[in-house]
Amino acid sequence: MKSKASERSKASSSSTKHLSLALLDAAAKAAKLQAEMEFFEKEKQLRRLQLEKELAIASAEEKAIKRILQEDRLTYTFQAKAHPVTIL
Repeated sequence: MKSKASERSKASSSSTKHLSLALLDAAAKAAKLQAEMEFFEKEKQLRRLQLEKELAIASAEEKAIKRILQEDRLTYTFQAKAHPVTIL
């Protein structure tokens, strides 16, 4: 026969193990969430950089097109003055 003290000791030990496992699970979950938060910030910064790059490229393309259009207008104006059209 086991004594009541032995049974209590066993129950206490089992309860402590259960709490230790719960604490381990909670700590692992907290660490995982912390890592996810850190990477969320990094991903947000990366997305911002990608958008800034796309905007810079679009702006450069717009400037190039405007410059070409301006040059074409100047060329057309110069050609029109050099070769006037006579209407009969």
